[in-house]
Amino acid sequence: MDARLPDSAKSTVRAKHRFGYRGNMFMLFLGRRFPAVGYFAVGVVSLGFWLFNRQARLAAMQFQERVKGIHNRGRLYWHSYQQVRMFGVLLLDRSVALASANAGITVASDHRDRLKRALDLQRGLLILTAHFGALEIATPWLRPHIEPAKMHFVMYRDFSDSTEQFHQDQWKMLQGMRFINSTDPLAAGLQIMGALRQKQYVGIRADRVMDGRKVQVSLLGDNVYLPAGPFTAAVIGKAAVITAFTLRESPRHYRMFVSEPRIYDADHGLSRDELVAKAAQDYAADLEALLRKYPHQWANFYDFWSGHATAIETSNTNSETTMPET
Repeated sequence: MDARLPDSAKSTVRAKHRFGYRGNMFMLFLGRRFPAVGYFAVGVVSLGFWLFNRQARLAAMQFQERVKGIHNRGRLYWHSYQQVRMFGVLLLDRSVALASANAGITVASDHRDRLKRALDLQRGLLILTAHFGALEIATPWLRPHIEPAKMHFVMYRDFSDSTEQFHQDQWKMLQGMRFINSTDPLAAGLQIMGALRQKQYVGIRADRVMDGRKVQVSLLGDNVYLPAGPFTAAVIGKAAVITAFTLRESPRHYRMFVSEPRIYDADHGLSRDELVAKAAQDYAADLEALLRKYPHQWANFYDFWSGHATAIETSNTNSETTMPET
């Protein structure tokens, strides 16, 4: 089966959130007090989204066909629905985990030594992640290792949106950490560079191209584009770079995967553009290895292999930044 998206798909990646403040508060209440009921509600809502958003459904089927090698239509339907449902589960767990230190959600990791090695380099640290799993769930786990005031998350934040206001009010575990708002790419790029030059830490999603420069990589057997901004920041900022993903292994149990730290500088004997390309391909290789193990946890519901972002209505967070040429 070839699950193709229609050429007419032109929906924006930065779609409006649904449900608003009260709806999110209600789901948070269910997730904290009656988690089984909360997950059931997520399943129902996800089924409606899967049924009535044809573009997102086809995109999930296309991805499952590619990552799992499935061609049977019935199996593709099932796995694409599981991908949509898991997106809802991750959102619910993320809100529960960030609302309280005693959320009952655990994060394990075998890679504490890798994080320590990255911090011991005494450089700015760029933490590359994706719309994959829920990195923020690991925030309580990270706090003993990373000084909160030095941690910056790059996010697309529209404070006129009631769901963004909910995040601001309820995600108490992120208090003390800083946010770089990517609604203004140039300003975001300057803030990222400033943080890295002060030997601070920046977390950014690097798997979704919006506008601006992009870099080609190989992912799941084909060439695709990633935003050049995060990888340019790694090179210009002379930062230590790790990839980090927090992935759900079972109900209320997550595992954080961290790569060995990498530095992209002149010692490689490569030009700046070549270093940017290498950083992007290293990231893509790390991402692919885990996508194959956790294929339901990627939240890119658009035709990723078309070279541009279309046909998505999930979250309006985005990480694309325009890096200043310095």
